[in-house]
Amino acid sequence: MHNSRIRLTLHPDQDGAKGLRAEYGERLVCVRYRYDTQQQKRYKTVELVVAEEQWTPPMQPTAQNKL
Repeated sequence: MHNSRIRLTLHPDQDGAKGLRAEYGERLVCVRYRYDTQQQKRYKTVELVVAEEQWTPPMQPTAQNKL
């Protein structure tokens, strides 16, 4: 994909993504349509969750620690 641009992003419950949701299930995050004007091609891509684990965000500095 040379100079492709994303023109459309669909959530799993939207038309155009439902078939892929049937294939990938809850792992499907979104479907994107990328367009390459040089190659005159359209690419359909998917974003999938491949791993899930617990995560604790780092502590935010308090006003006292910023001094």
